[in-house]
Amino acid sequence: MKRLLTVLLLATTAVGVGGSAAQADGPRGLTQGWAPDPYDDPSLRVAASQDLTGRLPGAPGNYHRFSAFVYQEMEVLTASITHYDCPGGTWDVRACELLEGHWGDFLDSPEPGYQKVGVLGVNISADLSHGGYDPFHVELSLRPDSPLTYSVRSFGRGQELTEMWDTQDVRMTGAIAGFDVNGGAVVASGGWADDRNTFIWTSGSEPERTAPPTERERTAPQTEQERTAPPTERGWTRAPGGSADNGFTWRRQGGLPGRPGNVHTGFVTAALDNDETSPTALVQGEWNDWYCPDGVAPPAFARRDSGCTLLRTDDGIERRLPVTNRGWKWFTTKGRLSTAILDKTGSWTSTAAVDLRLRATGTAEKTHRLLEVGVRATDYIYPSSIAAGRFGDLDLAADGLNFRGSIYSDTKIWVRTP
Repeated sequence: MKRLLTVLLLATTAVGVGGSAAQADGPRGLTQGWAPDPYDDPSLRVAASQDLTGRLPGAPGNYHRFSAFVYQEMEVLTASITHYDCPGGTWDVRACELLEGHWGDFLDSPEPGYQKVGVLGVNISADLSHGGYDPFHVELSLRPDSPLTYSVRSFGRGQELTEMWDTQDVRMTGAIAGFDVNGGAVVASGGWADDRNTFIWTSGSEPERTAPPTERERTAPQTEQERTAPPTERGWTRAPGGSADNGFTWRRQGGLPGRPGNVHTGFVTAALDNDETSPTALVQGEWNDWYCPDGVAPPAFARRDSGCTLLRTDDGIERRLPVTNRGWKWFTTKGRLSTAILDKTGSWTSTAAVDLRLRATGTAEKTHRLLEVGVRATDYIYPSSIAAGRFGDLDLAADGLNFRGSIYSDTKIWVRTP
């Protein structure tokens, strides 16, 4: 039986170059009940390069290329410097003569040779060599030089969260083989960095809502502000575009007409493409029917190695469905998904009706990021959500339903008011 890995949300915000790391006991804004995954390997990656022109003391040539790369999970540390002779001030190395250089990827030490600093920074202090050549010393500081982007994903039935950071530019200072990486005129520089942290739910009970939405929650927004866009932000006006991501997981005890087993679980995800003329939502989902002995809960994924017996699984194949209505922090979608069904008798295909209303709850964390001059995106990340309607045989208003809505992320586009 396949093990499904399902993205329940992808919420992205941008923070300053000096942004602080997420709290150690859980993902940003979701600390209660979460702990770092003890089996998650460190995963920092940082790459940087810098090209100089001019004469460096003790170095041949007039063009010098520095680079460094750290990959924590694979225990990789490399650094290099290459010297070129470029005639007539032509700073294209393809037209230059390669003179000599140093390249190292072997660290003769039990220590890693680098230390993580802040969210995506790293200090390198190591002697590197390659292929038996003499080692050379590397003393570098690599730091983010552009805003950091943060995203968080939820997996399975919400029992695992992974947060990620990345940046599209890295600043390099220090020296490689005794040559200062800023010892000449910098004509090109760049880099990137990313990292992730994985957290697992440890509170003893599943991170889920224990009652279905109320009638008011299922049928109407809570405030007038949700029915219409909020007032224009000072100096900015709403523009077409944007997106929203949401999903939920569920579990129901007891028998259901037409379904085998005594416990039923599943998930649904929906990603709104906020096209102003013809919006759609990318929808997928899964339904699992189990037989579980008393006191045994089904696993987060459809798999055999558990205390429960998986009797049937319906896999709703990802498809774009029309968005029938939408508001400031909610949308509805309706249509049919193709389903791949598997049970002890074999496999076949069918369809499942989808008629869903997804809405954010709680107070949003709001972050702005500049897309271009005069255009910015605002990311609203709500800590929870509710859903109403149907997904195949699932009625979200059914008694005894344990429901958990994921984080609701909503991105709006704004333009500078003339």
